[in-house]
This record gives sequence, C-alpha cells and structure tokens, in this order.
Amino acid sequence: SFENGDFSRYDWSLPTSPRGVDRWEADRTSVAFDGDHAARPGILTTPNSVSNLTIALEGLDVSRGGLLTFAVHASVEMPVDVMYFTINHEIIRTFDKVATGHSTGDWTEVSVLLQPGEHTLTWSYQYYGRPGPGHPQYGSYQMDPRRMGNSWVDAIGLEAFTGDVSFSDRGDDDALEDLLRYDPAMGGWELERDAEAFLGSHSYLAYTEDIVGESGYAELSWTIVAGPSGGILSFAAFASVYAPHDVLEFTVNGLPQVVLTTPSYAWDQHFVEIDPGRHVVRWRLVKNIPGLSMGIIDEFDVPQGYEGYVKVDGIMYLDNQVHVHQEVVPNLANQQPATKATTTTTTTEAPEKTTMKATTTTEEPVTTTEEPPRTTTTTTKATTTTKATTTTKATTTTTTTTTTTEEPTTTTMATTTTTTTTEEPPPAASAVGAQAEPQQPPLPTYDQLDFSCPPELQTVPGLPGCCIEEPNYLGDGACDPWGPYNTEECAFDLGDCCRETCNHDSPYGCDT
Repeated sequence: SFENGDFSRYDWSLPTSPRGVDRWEADRTSVAFDGDHAARPGILTTPNSVSNLTIALEGLDVSRGGLLTFAVHASVEMPVDVMYFTINHEIIRTFDKVATGHSTGDWTEVSVLLQPGEHTLTWSYQYYGRPGPGHPQYGSYQMDPRRMGNSWVDAIGLEAFTGDVSFSDRGDDDALEDLLRYDPAMGGWELERDAEAFLGSHSYLAYTEDIVGESGYAELSWTIVAGPSGGILSFAAFASVYAPHDVLEFTVNGLPQVVLTTPSYAWDQHFVEIDPGRHVVRWRLVKNIPGLSMGIIDEFDVPQGYEGYVKVDGIMYLDNQVHVHQEVVPNLANQQPATKATTTTTTTEAPEKTTMKATTTTEEPVTTTEEPPRTTTTTTKATTTTKATTTTKATTTTTTTTTTTEEPTTTTMATTTTTTTTEEPPPAASAVGAQAEPQQPPLPTYDQLDFSCPPELQTVPGLPGCCIEEPNYLGDGACDPWGPYNTEECAFDLGDCCRETCNHDSPYGCDT
C-alpha cells in the first residue's frame, strides 16, 4: 500500500493533536506486511497527544461498497497508548495491548464489510504517557517488554462486492481467465461446446484421465465477495463419476457443500447460501480420493455408462443486497398525501467487531411452478431444475425461476387531529321517575368456571386450564419452551422452565 515511501498515491490526511506533534510516516521496514514499506504512526512523547491517518472515500469507486482489508502490527499497551480504527468517527476496532503470542513482526489481519456510500476511515494512535509510581490505579505498572518498537499499518485494500454475476456462454476462455481459476498442470477444466449443455451451447468440462498421477484433482475456483446480506450461488452439474475412482466436490472455503459420487442421469441444479464476506468456492474433480494403489482401484467395478468426467454449467451468483429508492408523487388534483416507499440496507458499525453486519431482511429463493406458489428456503443445496441429457436435446424443460422479494419500508406522514369535547353536566335525577344504574352481572364462582379441554388434549389434575398432549412432559426436568407447556396455566412446564423451581432430582436433572 505504501511502496512509494509516502502518502501521495491517494488523498491521505495526517491530522495531529496538538498541532506540531509527530505525524504518520511511510517508512521502509523489514517487518512490512506487504512489500518493503508500511505506515508508522507518529512517535509521540507528549501525554494525551494523537496522530491520525485518515482518508475520505468520496471520489473513489465505492458506490457498490466492498470488503475493506488491512493489517496491523500494534506495539501498544494501555494505559500507555492505544490504536483505534474508526469509520465515520465510530470505533470499529480497538488495539490496546500486544496480542497473546505476538512478537516482533507479527501482524493482525482485519476485514470489514463496508456499506455502499461515502466513508471516512481513520487509523488513530493515541499516547497517554506512562503512569508514575504514585499513580492511584497503575502505581505498580510493569510494561510488557513486547510493546517496545513501532506500530505499523499495511496492505490497506478495498475489494468491491461481486454483485450479481452469471457466466456468459461465449465459447472462449475469457470467463475462465477473468473470474475462474484453474491449474492446467493438474489436468485442467476446459470450456467446450456441448450439444447437451444446461444453458447455451457450452459447458465447463474435466476428465479424470487427464489428471496427472495415480491421484490428484482438477480444480476450478472463484473468489466471491458477498455483501452484508450474503447471496445465493447456483450451478448445474452433470457427473459421470463413481467413488472411489472419482468424485465431484464443491466447497466454500474448503468446506464441502455438494459432493457427487455416483453417475448422474440428468443435470442437477444446486443452490448454496453464501455468507457475507470474502469466500473462495471450488469445483474439484478428485481422482482416487482415498489414495489407494491402482491395483486396488481397478478391482472396483464401475456401473454401465460410466465415463469418468464432470460437466458444470449455469454458474450464477445473486447478491441479496438490494437498493431500491422508489417515490410515489402525490396527485395534486386529488390532493392525496405524499407517500414515500424506501427499501434500504443499513449497517450497524459496532466497536470491537471485525465484521460489520447488516441489519436486513434475509431474502429467500421463491420457486414458481404450475402449482400454487410457495416459498422454499434452501440451506446448502436444492435440486430444483431437471434437464434430461440424451443424444437429442429434450423437448421438455422444467424451468426454475429464482426471484428475490423484499418488502419495502414505507414511511407515511400521518396527521394527528385533536378533538376537544366539552362535557355537559348530567341532568339532575329527580325523585320522581329516576332510573337506577344497571347492575353488573355477578362474577362466576370457581365451581362455575369451565376448565374442560378439547378431545385431543388431556387435563392435568391440580392445574385447571392446562390442556396438553402429554402430561408426563411436565416436571421432568427438561424445559419444553413452547405453548401450552410453558404457560402460566401449566405452571411454566411445572417449574421446568424456571431455574429456581426446576426439580434437579427429576429425570433430566434440569440440564435441558
């Protein structure tokens, strides 16, 4: 970030308090995180002095937001000094001591999801001074020897959110080179013309026999930076594989999400939720996954039609971050009040958090078929689209349309009307013809109350009004936190849902 040896690459500002104290410098250092230079805060000796490194993200390409990353080597310790990272003057990270296990040259990497818009970023070093022997709180203070030396900040970068992406079907390698990564030395993937492609006329294809050696893999990878609301990655796969000879794995940050171990008879479409932040997704055709000798592998028969290849197509990522600004203009002729509907996504930037998470509504994929519409939530994968693979393209295709629905937040300006009513004194009751006030009906007695239960539920002796399916669940030491068990009528699961009344000698011992 600072390989020029100064701050001239971007419009940095270096304010200090009080004026005249040492400012931040871009210095050459052997402990730089990236390259040979890093940013060093001013060397302060005046108590209660501050040296800041600030940049305003105004003219830069930040309209879509992104993932802000940087590295910090903090040689600080309270009560002597501290370093803060703030966004729009709100503290996001605090560095107030040398982290456990740190030594000279160790760095802490920080990632923060930055909402779309203009922001002011500040790395602030504040020096308070070393407390003297007579200090009422730190009189016996012993400084950590690892604090000695300078603090550093390096490798500041902003990676834009991936946004909505669908890979084109151009039939060249541009998509592979621009976004997808693969290693030809391992036996790579190829974008090839495919008469039975899931979409268009091409598919990404890899053959097991092209993988070098008795075991290994052909990998196709993609880095996704998901917005504060996350997103959905979808793809279609057709696999002519059979374990242990070969398998197709799809992973997110190394964690398997989809694994195909047997031959496919049609294209299967998969949907995977992607959390906010930066993720590496990989499609791997793995050869001989257990690492067996070829003599043993050859003893495993394969099913008829096995050919040892995989195809991937229809790769698409949809970000859940939606920005809609819609305004309904009032009809002046009818004098209708103005109504403004706004859908926004906001971020709560809290101190001591590496990642700022958005307070949003999670949007779920909606699957539309010929049946009445219904909403389906998919956690890792869902096979919802089927397209037959034959020598001739199938004439019937079931198409799944994935849409995102988010209810707008509507702000309506209401008019409050205050009505003042003057109460007239009631007419005086005369002795002749005066009517008495109606009497309230008497309250029913306990014996008159109806505590009967519906036929499908059972009553509980001693707990009138407690109607449940299984009375044995009451007082067993395990809290059943739903109704009607955890209600006042059922004595809050007969005490199981209250620590002070739960019977520890019960079958579950109040541990559930």
